[in-house]
Amino acid sequence: MSSVVIAALILGGLGLWGAFVAWRWRDTFALTEEVYAAKLEQGELKSTVRADDFKDAFVRSTGPRFATYIFAAGALCALLVPATIGAFNFVWDQIWYLTGEDPVFAQGLLLHSVLLIFVYGALFFAVCALAMLRYHRNAPPSLRAEIRRLNGEI
Repeated sequence: MSSVVIAALILGGLGLWGAFVAWRWRDTFALTEEVYAAKLEQGELKSTVRADDFKDAFVRSTGPRFATYIFAAGALCALLVPATIGAFNFVWDQIWYLTGEDPVFAQGLLLHSVLLIFVYGALFFAVCALAMLRYHRNAPPSLRAEIRRLNGEI
């Protein structure tokens, strides 16, 4: 397979994944009015709460934020593949030239390939860890907590 086909498959997969996340956000916004009416009917929500305030609270608490963070981390990692490989190969070549060009450490051989996998794996892990740290630091409140806040109970 040529690199153009592989790049097209990666970008196509990212596009489908992004479309799925966007579709879930759209469904969250579409569900807002139904949930607002149901919460008013059940008496969980005071009649003084405006629909716009509830919409903001509902989207904040039930929107697919985790899926969005994972998509952003995955897309960033996929887009960083060429830069990561290029930077690693540049550093590898410079060290190889400075150490006397031993054929065992030439680019594309076993040691180079294994270390490239580890370096990219470490980068992927770091990006995902940063995304998860940010998600959990800014964790969304539950819908029940948002309803209590809107009702003035908190």
